[in-house]
Amino acid sequence: DGGGGHNRHHHRHDEESLELTASHAVGFLVMASTSLLVLFFFKIYNLVKVMYAFGCSGAFAQIMVHPGLTKMCQKLRWDRPLNNIQWLNEESATREALRGGCKGHCMNCLWSFFGPITPVDVAAMILSYGVGAVWLWVAFTVPHPDTVAFYWLVQDIFGLCMCMLFLETIKLNAIKVGAVLLIVAFFYD
Repeated sequence: DGGGGHNRHHHRHDEESLELTASHAVGFLVMASTSLLVLFFFKIYNLVKVMYAFGCSGAFAQIMVHPGLTKMCQKLRWDRPLNNIQWLNEESATREALRGGCKGHCMNCLWSFFGPITPVDVAAMILSYGVGAVWLWVAFTVPHPDTVAFYWLVQDIFGLCMCMLFLETIKLNAIKVGAVLLIVAFFYD
């Protein structure tokens, strides 16, 4: 891809797909029911809001913000934000790790966890998690956050992004698995 990271996201989706089986569908019922019982008995609703904000911020970045920023950079013919950050590559991370010290350890961890990073990746994460943090702040500080348009609009957009990411990642290999998933979702509901 010419040193840029903009094509790696397309290939990553193929690698991250998961084929569901009937046991996954039953496992979903068990885990979801257990989660609801824990929520009900321990009344940890605020923890769910935090998990929702951070989980959906990642989905928002992946589904809307990153593709939007990438398309904007391509339309404006800005190639630099689409290219990998030069100081964070495998060679420099390995070299710094061999020297020892905190910098080498941090660079090696970043490289091994994230791989190549572009400025668009960083900007998408900052924007998405910033929106998630503001949504969370509204959720915890406003007495009735559902009356604030920003709150419910962002919540709906986050939910949409999470559903789209789920549909992009999960693959059903047989109609039987889909039927089992629908049946267990019926009993879960």
